[in-house]
Amino acid sequence: MAGIRNELVEALQMSPGDFKEQYNQKMPAKSDRVVFTCLAGVRSKQALDFAMSLGFSRVQHYAGGFEEWAKHEPPEKK
Repeated sequence: MAGIRNELVEALQMSPGDFKEQYNQKMPAKSDRVVFTCLAGVRSKQALDFAMSLGFSRVQHYAGGFEEWAKHEPPEKK
């Protein structure tokens, strides 16, 4: 899928054993809650759509991305 990193596409289609070996984490089940984020929300939406097409049912994305989140982050105290 254009725009989605190849690594994500491959990772979501790995066997659980291969996922564990590659990422040292248990592969999320299709019923697990998964949240995608990126800089502006575009790629995370593509990732969400791709995950849903594979049957992941509890996926979300942060629509505004990191840029939106950063606007609401209080300034650091010095």
